[in-house]
Amino acid sequence: IPGELFQTIKRKHFITFEMKYPQSMITPDIDGERSHFYEWNGAAVYDCSQTQLQSTMHQVSKIMDKVHIGFDKENLYFRIDFNQIPSMVAEYLINILTPQKTTLVFSPLKQIGEAFWWEDEKNNKKVLTKDVKLKEILEIGFPFKEIGLKPGEKIGFQIQIKQNGHILE
Repeated sequence: IPGELFQTIKRKHFITFEMKYPQSMITPDIDGERSHFYEWNGAAVYDCSQTQLQSTMHQVSKIMDKVHIGFDKENLYFRIDFNQIPSMVAEYLINILTPQKTTLVFSPLKQIGEAFWWEDEKNNKKVLTKDVKLKEILEIGFPFKEIGLKPGEKIGFQIQIKQNGHILE
């Protein structure tokens, strides 16, 4: 699938919501479990329960409860806490909108992540070297340099959960 097809064109789906900004660097174990309280202490926390979806379609239940984002000197980390854990065949897309449009696709079933971006009129794809683990939570980690981010850059992003080509959330 061409990487540009993963890029959303509907800006009305972007949600602005309350968050706790990152307080310090973290280096969590990517194991899909709540190992200990301090593992993600210091990360940014987005509370998805405080948002209202901007869509004409009614969503009965929300899958994501909280999204945690953290970093250390070399890596970026995402954690998703669930209200209900999706199937293992679900895919998680992180659309990084700034500074460079890149789509990260993570498959817990395959335990891999892939990056897609458009550059010099060419579609690029790269398999990410860090882990993705789904058990009670989803944990993802990958090096900044693998997707062209520099430490200290601000990123804008959107997260989607898809299954069989359909957006679940």
